[in-house]
Amino acid sequence: MGADKAMVVWRGKSMVSYSMALLQGFPFECGLSVNPVQFPIYQSMFPNLTILPDEPGSIYQGPLKGMLSASRKYPDENILFIACDLPLIKPELVHRLIETYQSNKGYEVYLFSKDGEYEPLLGIYSSLALKNLDRPSAVPPRSGLRHLLRKLKVYSLDLSAEERDQFKNFNTAEDLRGE
Repeated sequence: MGADKAMVVWRGKSMVSYSMALLQGFPFECGLSVNPVQFPIYQSMFPNLTILPDEPGSIYQGPLKGMLSASRKYPDENILFIACDLPLIKPELVHRLIETYQSNKGYEVYLFSKDGEYEPLLGIYSSLALKNLDRPSAVPPRSGLRHLLRKLKVYSLDLSAEERDQFKNFNTAEDLRGE
């Protein structure tokens, strides 16, 4: 897309605003993981929110970099992650994820899937799962999040036909115009 996806405006709001509005309805602390260059921008936009700059010198890119930063800040916490470019996610879907997490102990990751493929950018990741990010042998730098998931005990919730549309990812200008 060539721009900070979180700041891209869609339907009059920045992408990150959708995620923040969604999560405000839940009884847990919310934070944003950003690259260090973005830190002052987000700190001024969200003064009452924990803003986590990405770990300097991280071997990871993309979501793994943010997940590593969050896991180091909260090493003993299970963390719900949501990507900034999923503005269609509804609170009911997050409630379903949380209820599944609360009633099905013993898994390292809780997320959704469609047609057998994980949707890893909305999920609850256990502290145990996130500790793998500090072991590069567990997740080689260029392998990505799906590689990590293959090594973990994952509870996957199937998405209904109606829920699938909520995972429309906005990666290009065409995606924004097409919606």
